[in-house]
Order: sequence, then structure tokens, then C-alpha cells
Amino acid sequence: MADPVNKALMDLLAEERLAILGGEFQRLPTLAGRKVALFAKFEATPATVQTLRRIGAQVSRNQKLLGAALRGLREVSDRLGVVRDLRNGFSTYDSQGQKSTVAAARPGFEHKV
Repeated sequence: MADPVNKALMDLLAEERLAILGGEFQRLPTLAGRKVALFAKFEATPATVQTLRRIGAQVSRNQKLLGAALRGLREVSDRLGVVRDLRNGFSTYDSQGQKSTVAAARPGFEHKV
């Protein structure tokens, strides 16, 4: 029968994976606390090379998912910054290569009759 600590650790890593894939990042600090406690117990138990590889693969996969999520969040943040800047206008170049700024139209009131 599988060691309960190893099983609990694999289950937790699967739960972490689902949280990352589901965008439930608010759950990650709680899962991290549980993971630290389980890894402390895991260190005290004997493990086979196969078990170590399986756990290492799960940890590596979750790390890659977190990295991809972080890159995605940075890209969204950058894109929102561009959109925010465009609200104030944008710069362009004319046919002579001179830079000119085009101011954004300020929204006015629409009067309906």
C-alpha cells in the first residue's frame, strides 16, 4: 500500500494544479502552507526513486504552470497600460517623419430628444 504521506502530497499537488488552471490564485497561499507541512513529513519518510521522480515531475509541472500564469498576468497588465495610455491620446509620425500627438476626444453628453 502506498505511503499516506506520499499520497497526501500527490493529492495536494494535483489540487494545486487544478487551482492554477482554474485561476483560483487566492487558494495558493493556503495550499503552500499545507505543502510545506507535508514536505516536512515527507522528509522523515523513506521514499523510492520512482516516488521522488513522480513528485518532482508534479512540482515541476506546477512551477511551469505558475510561470505561464505569471507571464499571462504581466501581458494583461502591459496591455491594459497601453489601453489606459491611449485614452489620453497617442503619438504618430507624419509623412515628413515629424512626431505629432493626437489628443483623445473627451466624451461629451449625448442629448436624446
